[in-house]
Order: sequence, then C-alpha cells, then structure tokens
Amino acid sequence: MTGSNVQQAASWLCQAATGGNDPVLWAEGEQALRDSDVDQSSCHDAAAVAALERLVEFHRLYPQSKPMLVDAPGTACPLTLTGLSTMPGGDFGDFSLNVPACGGTPVYLRGRVQDAALPPGSVRSVTVGGIPVPVQWEGGPHFIAPPLAGPGPAVVALAQADYPIEQSQFEDPPQLAYAPATGPCPGAGL
Repeated sequence: MTGSNVQQAASWLCQAATGGNDPVLWAEGEQALRDSDVDQSSCHDAAAVAALERLVEFHRLYPQSKPMLVDAPGTACPLTLTGLSTMPGGDFGDFSLNVPACGGTPVYLRGRVQDAALPPGSVRSVTVGGIPVPVQWEGGPHFIAPPLAGPGPAVVALAQADYPIEQSQFEDPPQLAYAPATGPCPGAGL
C-alpha cells in the first residue's frame, strides 16, 4: 500500500481487532482510514482498503465483539499473464520468447499467476496460438511449448483457472516467436 495513512490505519485497526478492543485504537484507525491518500488504481490496494472498511463496519455494528478473521478463498486481483521466461523464478519475463519450431521448451509464466498463495494446479491451461496447452506446476507455473502450428508468432493467453482471469491489456500480448521449421519434428506424423 502506498498511503502512509492506510498503513497506519491497518496497524491500528488490526491491533484493535486482535488485541483488547481498545476504543482509542479503533478511533485512530478509523480516522486514519478516512484520511488515507492511497492510490486505489492498484487492485491490491483497493482490496486492502475495502477489507479495512469492512472491519470498521463490523466494529460499528458489534462494538463488543472480536472479529474472527478468516482466510477467504479467491484472490484480491484477477490472474494476469505479463510475460514469459525460459527460467523458473523471477518477477519479469519477455513479451516475446524465442522457441524452436518443434517446441519442447519449458515456458514459465510471469504475472499474478506466480502468487505463492495460489494452490498448485489453480491455473490449468493456457492457449498458444489458440491451441490449449496444460500448465504444470513443478518449479513454478509453466507449460511445454507445443510444435509450431502455423506461420507467425503464437499469442499465449491464460485459458482455464480456478480464479478470475484478466487477459493481457498490452498492445503486444505475450507470445512465442517460433524459429523457422527446418524439417519435420521428431515424432511428427505418428
């Protein structure tokens, strides 16, 4: 969160909620939240502010009760694909990744699909040039580049997941740039 008032509000409200229900902490936290200067264009910041607002509303309705905080299913933000890499780990990838015409290269996904809180298997497939390809999770979410299906680059998009998906808003979405085919791929035509 970028707003210092929101961070202070979160601290005071969480102390009040999990501690002794101190009315001074509740009042200071609520005031700091009202005075917050957080940029809510980030879905994570907006979700954090909304959670704090729900906590304040709960306290208004039930001032003597201690809220029970639970880990809710889902994600604060939709899953996004922002890049591709041939290496596991790391936050950044390339928009265009070179792969051989016959495929076979492990391609690691970058973006909100890397969230450590996501259960393995929660992103089940991507499409590569419109063709569904399963996602594997050993070492991080990735897929094996399929053989070249047609001319030109193949756009990669999230296809099936347990959580909402937001498709790429980039002018040039992530894609595989296949090397020119130099002959038939091993195992082709079997």
